[in-house]
Amino acid sequence: MAFYNRGLANIGLTNWERAIEDFTRTIDLEPDFGPAYNNRGGTWINLNEFEKAINDLNHATNLDS
Repeated sequence: MAFYNRGLANIGLTNWERAIEDFTRTIDLEPDFGPAYNNRGGTWINLNEFEKAINDLNHATNLDS
């Protein structure tokens, strides 16, 4: 959870690359944690990485189903 929370803090600081790193670490540790995919997907949008964003957001949706 520490990486996830730090990722959220980095979003607040508009530090997109570090947020991606933190959400990725969260996913590595907890692959079924949908909010990490959701937030990483939103962060990818800020980096104009739309395909990555769609993949993460779809994955988050599938986990919530």
